[in-house]
Amino acid sequence: RAVKTKFELHEIVKAQRAVEKAVGGAVDFLAECNIKDKFLYHKKYKDTRITSSHVRTIIDEALYHEGYLGVESIVACGKESADPHCKGYGELVAGEPIVLDIFPRSLDTLYFADQTRTVFKGEPSEKLKQMYGIVLKAQIQSIGMIKDGVYSCEVEKEVRNLFEKSGYPTILKERPVRGFIHSLGHGVGIDIHEEPSLGMGDEDILREGNVVTVEPGLYYPFEAENISEGGIRIEDMVLVTKDGCDVLTRFPKELKDMIIP
Repeated sequence: RAVKTKFELHEIVKAQRAVEKAVGGAVDFLAECNIKDKFLYHKKYKDTRITSSHVRTIIDEALYHEGYLGVESIVACGKESADPHCKGYGELVAGEPIVLDIFPRSLDTLYFADQTRTVFKGEPSEKLKQMYGIVLKAQIQSIGMIKDGVYSCEVEKEVRNLFEKSGYPTILKERPVRGFIHSLGHGVGIDIHEEPSLGMGDEDILREGNVVTVEPGLYYPFEAENISEGGIRIEDMVLVTKDGCDVLTRFPKELKDMIIP
């Protein structure tokens, strides 16, 4: 199952296109929102502050229309974004990171896709911009390392080194944990987490035909000296090839495209 057939690859890509369409609709909705006293409002909901649930409903309904079931879709803003597993429940705040992690399953063939983008409604702080930039740099570096025959842990190790050298430490022996606190990625197919794994200490060797996520992230539940509170994650799916990999995700990820006016 780790090496995908043409049929499996087709179904994963098809699911990914549905994700991109659904997230695009959510971004359009956020673009229509107005900012008042740091909170978001939309004419459809009059004086009600926009929450994670409003955006998640837009995404999940769009997915269902395309034949996919949104499975615990994550829309987490501000401090909630500092927990990579937080589904998100609170009000959306201007300038704060909004993590959109969408991993729907086909109602027909049961195959998954997986994509994360961190967006901002309004201008984020310089600290958040810097954090976003280093996460994007880590992801691009990782994608450049992936090819047939590479040990997945070596790719993950380079990300950890980059974060540490860039002033974003990972603290796992204190509570709350913070920094880069999860693995770099995982296989995707008929399950959302399949082999191979791109985690610290994993001995998996990437093989041509694997479909894996590449999802570095940084998470800080409170503000530190030069680090803002919040979380940033960027996730694409890639197909491992003999000499590199093909990025299956087409959704934009440059910072300028993630800041919604």
